[in-house]
Amino acid sequence: MGGGAHFSSGHARGGRGHFRAHTHYGVGASHHHASHHLTHATRHAIHHAAHHAVHHEMRHAARHAAAAHQDRFHNVRRAVHASRRFHAGVYRRPNGWYARHWAIGERLPRGWFARDYWISDWAVYGLWAPIDGLIWVRVGPDAMLVDPVTGAIVAVDYALFW
Repeated sequence: MGGGAHFSSGHARGGRGHFRAHTHYGVGASHHHASHHLTHATRHAIHHAAHHAVHHEMRHAARHAAAAHQDRFHNVRRAVHASRRFHAGVYRRPNGWYARHWAIGERLPRGWFARDYWISDWAVYGLWAPIDGLIWVRVGPDAMLVDPVTGAIVAVDYALFW
């Protein structure tokens, strides 16, 4: 049951003189054939493990990219309570959403920072000029500095509006 090669003729399977070589390295023929004929469950488990590893790496890379994108604004982050309040008209939250308290680092759903909610006259309300493509948006009584690419909240001026 040592190593070696054996040949099988294609004639046994109805072929025409084709030979296939099988090499055995220190194992018996019965072990050789068992290793080449993995069960469906084993093949599935191997496939699943490989798929999981690739999926995990992709998720890790996406999280890392998002974190690197957010880190661009680490020196801008701040949450303050407005020292002065403004009346800016009635606020209507996006359809299908309920009011809640948002915080720095959370991601606003797209509906919350649609153009209707942008604060383009930010200086009137004592807000600083948005940097690097960020936008100020009104979310209920609060003004939030948001990254429009990711929806990440970078800064908040709580209770700015009434």
